[in-house]
Amino acid sequence: MEKLNAFVSKDYRPLVIWADNLTEIISELGELCSDIELIADNVKYESVEEFASELKGRRPRNLKVCAKAPYSELELYPHSARFLISSSKPAALGVFTKIDSILHRVEKKPAWMYNSWFTPLAALVSISIAIVSFTIHVVRINLFLLFSILILAALIIYVAYVHLERHSVINSTSSDQSKGFLKANYDKIILSAISAVMGGFIAFGFLMLSKYLDK
Repeated sequence: MEKLNAFVSKDYRPLVIWADNLTEIISELGELCSDIELIADNVKYESVEEFASELKGRRPRNLKVCAKAPYSELELYPHSARFLISSSKPAALGVFTKIDSILHRVEKKPAWMYNSWFTPLAALVSISIAIVSFTIHVVRINLFLLFSILILAALIIYVAYVHLERHSVINSTSSDQSKGFLKANYDKIILSAISAVMGGFIAFGFLMLSKYLDK
């Protein structure tokens, strides 16, 4: 009996990757593979340094890191992120684990919000809130429930937008050289604002509900 060599691959949740992360990934691939290529928006670069120098802070939409012996590929697109190695030998699995750790580290936070179960759960909660609103005839509580549905809808739309257009945010600068607080933290600011509003409405809703139940 002989165990056959097999592809090892993984799809990632939305992530934000920097030039220094690419340097780490290419360094790890260099321990195992040969002929490593870095391609961004159909332009091939000889190194991460050249990539950073040419783009001057601009973000490419697509990026691919390829290598041979064994064939390996990291693909970053606006709608997906995937890494694979065409070998399941111990040395290849070791490199895969190290690169997987790097990619997991740069996934957007909170990572759980980008899991496949989040959107159906948020939609189910929205429907449940809508049903509850028909059984309570207090204007303030119904307003709170309405705003809760709107906030959940905003989260669902935001998560869908990230999955479709910002799944892979590729920065051509190093993480310690990021320029502009708003640009570097765009997604975090939007998510924090939505979460803050939602938290306020939840607190208000519990207050109104407690007064309603005490009557």
